[in-house]
Amino acid sequence: MPELPMPQSIAFGVLLIIVGASFGWKTWNALIKGRMLVWYGFLPFTIVSPFLTHLPPGKNSLVKWKEAMWVHVVFGPIFFCIMVLSIAAGIDFIGFSGTQTLNDLLTGNKLGAPPAITFSKTRGYQFPFIPRASAHFGKLFGGKLGLKDKDKLYDTNGQTEDDRSKQSGY
Repeated sequence: MPELPMPQSIAFGVLLIIVGASFGWKTWNALIKGRMLVWYGFLPFTIVSPFLTHLPPGKNSLVKWKEAMWVHVVFGPIFFCIMVLSIAAGIDFIGFSGTQTLNDLLTGNKLGAPPAITFSKTRGYQFPFIPRASAHFGKLFGGKLGLKDKDKLYDTNGQTEDDRSKQSGY
């Protein structure tokens, strides 16, 4: 995306902030109320409709509220991330430091901490924290459970192989 002149950049930033505010409303409905707007029409549009429907449904509309527990878990955090990123990008397009403020919040305002998120008006968002955190997530999700005695094998009675060999006299 080429660099926009200042008036168009400000207009695009305001538009992004408005979209972010709309996703804030969607976040509230998804996280707190457990509902979201879905368009029940042609299936491919139904799949992406939670991201495209921003106005309340009319009386005889194909847009309906979908209420379920998975809306709290899945779409609430997705809408929240979209809201935060679009508002931060909109503030950057206006000319203020939206992404820097977001990085300060994410890193706890530590001096010298590497940025978690970077934003460029020409390249968009980049997330350098993902490669840095992948080793930690690999240890967390891919590691073995820590046993007290890793070299001992336990059976169903709670005895180790060493205990059984001492009892049998070998």
